[in-house]
Amino acid sequence: MKIFILAIQDGPPWACDNICSDWQLFFPQTAASLQDCDVIWLLSNWQWQTIPESHLVSKKVVCTIHHIVEEKFNQVDFEKRDKFVDVYHAPCEITKNIISKYTTKKIRVLPYWYNEKIWYAQKNIDSLKNKHGLPKDKTLIGSFQRDTEGSDLKSPKLEKGPDLFCDTIESLKTKPHVILTGWRREYVLNRLRDKQISYSYFEMADFKTMNDLYNCLDYYLITSRVEGGPQSLLEGSACGTRVLSTNVGMATEVLPANFICEDKEDFINNINSKPFADSRHLNFEIKKVLPKYFDFFANV
Repeated sequence: MKIFILAIQDGPPWACDNICSDWQLFFPQTAASLQDCDVIWLLSNWQWQTIPESHLVSKKVVCTIHHIVEEKFNQVDFEKRDKFVDVYHAPCEITKNIISKYTTKKIRVLPYWYNEKIWYAQKNIDSLKNKHGLPKDKTLIGSFQRDTEGSDLKSPKLEKGPDLFCDTIESLKTKPHVILTGWRREYVLNRLRDKQISYSYFEMADFKTMNDLYNCLDYYLITSRVEGGPQSLLEGSACGTRVLSTNVGMATEVLPANFICEDKEDFINNINSKPFADSRHLNFEIKKVLPKYFDFFANV
């Protein structure tokens, strides 16, 4: 069974690129071309029209829907693609339930994974803080994503919850030092500057730098309204960071119940109470999750 992966990304690498890289490393039957494949995996599903229709008709098609922002959902485009899809893949039950509103096709839930050789806990935290110029006398809170709409580089990408993130940071009695990575962070950066809250911004950090930064954090906040994972849920947990999240994506599968937050007050209370994480993220190591994907594709 040879699989061709559509994982084209315009701009800096993100989750689809990382999934594709891991897959190609561990699954030697990845097809180099459409002509050689048995299955087309639409991992970057929004670019499905780059695949000639003749291949979509003649091959099995698996379409990953990471998440659906219903306020932005285009049902006409979805239906155009749906007629070519044999099976949908979703990373969480929340996404599956939304997809099921719009299709009668089979939907398989398989979670994201993390590569434990890339994301792991370190012990030399003081030296890491020195290395990256981070303060040792402040609580460090992180957010590694994008939070601003590309249309104007000003408006908040509301599904990512940057407004809730900033509301939480601004409401803490003792102001933390915020660590940001990723592109299109203008919304959060502007609010931090406006409130004179200190921050460090590593726009295009590589994996090694991000692993260092996760290890330096006291807390990583996921304030999203919609997610498929996110990957930071697994990456941060693997690095031993306290990850606090809204009830999105895979959050309830990875985090203890008291780490799930409904609003700003929940985030603040958790930060003040210094909760302890558990080890359920270990269930999502790449060596444990990938075999489930191999079995899935073998039976498409």
